[in-house]
Amino acid sequence: VQGRYIEFVQAAGADLALTQSVSRSTIGIGETLDLSVEVRNPDSALAATGAQVTSTIAFPLALQSNNCGATSQGNSTVWNIGALPPLSRIICVFRISGAGIGGSVISSVLTSASNDANLANNSAQQNVVIAAVQLPFANRISLSILAGLLTLIASIWLFARKD
Repeated sequence: VQGRYIEFVQAAGADLALTQSVSRSTIGIGETLDLSVEVRNPDSALAATGAQVTSTIAFPLALQSNNCGATSQGNSTVWNIGALPPLSRIICVFRISGAGIGGSVISSVLTSASNDANLANNSAQQNVVIAAVQLPFANRISLSILAGLLTLIASIWLFARKD
């Protein structure tokens, strides 16, 4: 009697890919940067379904807004993409501000209901440093003028003292 077996083969799915970038890698407290997250479906024949990106944006960074309807709870922000047709891409921009001094890693992970052929390109990380706030340009000019006036007053006082 020959043995019989059943082999289950999972259907191949689209190979989704995620990339992300930041407009600035160093910001001050209260300053902002833009995080761009791009999801691509380079497959020419297969659509992806149930695509979703979860980004972790932790203190000392704070999410201000986004242009894709992503929702936040705690440090996690979820962007529900849904279906992604063949040969397409979609980008979400997150506006993030510095809320304290320190460093933070922004990480994003892409998942889908489709069987993704290559999971290695479904995550990305960006390092961001939040530095102390520098004096605005106008305040630096004011301090320079004040220092110049104090020097002038001290010179006049020293000159008047000689007499």
